[in-house]
Amino acid sequence: GTNSFYSKNMGIYGALAAIASFFAFYTVYRRLLRGNQRPSSSSSSSSSRTSESTSAESSSRSTTSSVSKGLPPSPLKFTSATWNIFLRKEEGSIVIVPESLSSLLQLCRQMDLYLITRCDDDETENRVRSCLEQNGCFLAGLNPHKVLFSSTVLGRSSMVRQIEPHTHIDDDFAVVSALRPHLKNLIYVTTSPASSSQSYPNVAIVRSVDKAFPPS
Repeated sequence: GTNSFYSKNMGIYGALAAIASFFAFYTVYRRLLRGNQRPSSSSSSSSSRTSESTSAESSSRSTTSSVSKGLPPSPLKFTSATWNIFLRKEEGSIVIVPESLSSLLQLCRQMDLYLITRCDDDETENRVRSCLEQNGCFLAGLNPHKVLFSSTVLGRSSMVRQIEPHTHIDDDFAVVSALRPHLKNLIYVTTSPASSSQSYPNVAIVRSVDKAFPPS
C-alpha cells in the first residue's frame, strides 16, 4: 500500500537530501569565505624578529595554513545523459528542455559536470555544443572539454564507469541497471508509472530533473 511505497523509497529521498545539503553548504561557505578574508601581516612581523631561515619556515607554514583554510570544498563529480533530460530535438533543431535549464545551469555552477550525448556524427556534436553555449552553460562553469559523445548506450555506461562520478543521471533503465552495482548514487529520470515499483537504495526515481535539483 502507500506506507510500503514510502518505506521502499526512503533511500531515494536520502540520496536527494544529501545532494541538496551539499548545494546549501557550498553556497553558505562561499558567502562566509568572501566576508571573512583579511590580509595578514604575520609573515613580515616574524621576519623582523627571527633569523632568515626561521622566518622562511614560519612564512611557509603560515601560507600553507591560509591556503588550506581558504580553499572551497571540492565540487562533486556528476555525469549525465542529455537527451530527454536536458536536450531534445524539435523541428530539426536541438533545444534545451525548458523546465530543466535552471537545474542544468545550477549543476554547471556548483558541480564538476560531465555531459554525455549519444550521437553518430560531427554535425550533431557541433549543434549540441552550440546549444549549450547559447544557453549560458559554458559561462556558468561547464568545461567544454567535458561535453562528451558516445554512439551507443554501452559506450555511455563505459565512459561513466571510467569517470567514477559521485552521481549519474540517466533516462535509460538499461544504463541505470548496468551502473547500479558500481556507483553510490544514480538518478533515473522517467515518466513511466511502473518504474516507481523498482526501488533500489542507490537509485532516485524522478519524473524530471528539476524535481531532483529545484531552482535555488
